[in-house]
Amino acid sequence: METLANCAVQNTSDSLKLSITNHLRFTLGAYVESASENDWFVATSLAVRDRVMERATESRTKHRSQGVRRVHYLSLEYLMGRLLENNLRNSGLYDTTKQALIEMGKDLDTLLQKEPDMGLGNGGLGRPTASIMSSVSSARSS
Repeated sequence: METLANCAVQNTSDSLKLSITNHLRFTLGAYVESASENDWFVATSLAVRDRVMERATESRTKHRSQGVRRVHYLSLEYLMGRLLENNLRNSGLYDTTKQALIEMGKDLDTLLQKEPDMGLGNGGLGRPTASIMSSVSSARSS
């Protein structure tokens, strides 16, 4: 069985800039100089997702090795709203990402406005469910 190279991502400004640039070029097929605002939004979202997935994979591995129980909540309606800013703040990457984008000549607040609201659900359980999901997902495991 082949061993994968160390592909851990770092939460530094330079690492984020590299990830954003790589997603622009190799995921979206755009050059930094000619990428649209939407391209920048998607590339930034994917760079953040890489870091969130790294942490999720570490947690999942730890939980499986320790036989930790999991809770699953299924709802047909919930209002998630916009996710990028929520993920940036919950992962502690907001300031680092903002700085990385400034160094690349972009404004995080402008990019955050590009994200569409998913508009999932509009019933009475939507907001409490979104709140519960946000609280559970932002809780740090020890």
